Amino acid sequence: MTISEETTLVASPPLEPQTWYQLAYEILKRVLFSPSRFFSEMPSQGGTGYALTFALLVHWIGTLANFFWENLFGTDWEDAIKQFQKYSGQTGSLDILEKIKEPNVQLFLKLGPVLADPLILAFKISTAAVIIYVAIRLLVDAGKDGAPREHRLETVLKIQSYSYLAGIFLVIPFIGNFIAYVWGFIILVQGIKKVYHVSTMRSLVIVSFPALLLAGLLFVGLFAFFVLGFKLLGSFF
Repeated sequence: MTISEETTLVASPPLEPQTWYQLAYEILKRVLFSPSRFFSEMPSQGGTGYALTFALLVHWIGTLANFFWENLFGTDWEDAIKQFQKYSGQTGSLDILEKIKEPNVQLFLKLGPVLADPLILAFKISTAAVIIYVAIRLLVDAGKDGAPREHRLETVLKIQSYSYLAGIFLVIPFIGNFIAYVWGFIILVQGIKKVYHVSTMRSLVIVSFPALLLAGLLFVGLFAFFVLGFKLLGSFF
């Protein structure tokens, strides 16, 4: 796919043909600082693979930077173990924590999540997109009030992917995680709102669907746990 074809799938009207890094910078700038305009012009079909790949790359760069800051200013393993000993009152039986001090184990624990970030993020984006897609089918009438005539999973996946471009803020030390989360949430809300022509409140409900579903599952799980616990206690009396 040429740069010209690629830009046609990313925004409409398409961006001027340019090098890949100029295109990436332009898309990043538009998504982060003009999300309403970007999603208003974005075609509902095509460009999903580009959006997902771009999101994984940008978020990984942010994760690497965040890893650097955490290791530059983070707590030493030795201090962490001493603090654990102090508050737990244990000075022995800390074999596992002592093992953590070994260089190879430290390297694995620190680098493992960083190297796996693209895979983890791809799973998160895909899972959340499926849940949000279900919410859209329930709460948005296709073809009504400017909404797309057909609800497509690839459209939701593309919006979800672009929202993770906020991961670039992870390069900011200390507050990068917070900024990335809030900014990404705002981008996602704007994306759903503009593409599906719904109110801000309805967009918030749709975007919050994965969290609401998770909360519901946790509630059901806790309720089942307590019911089972009471039944087991009742069997002893």
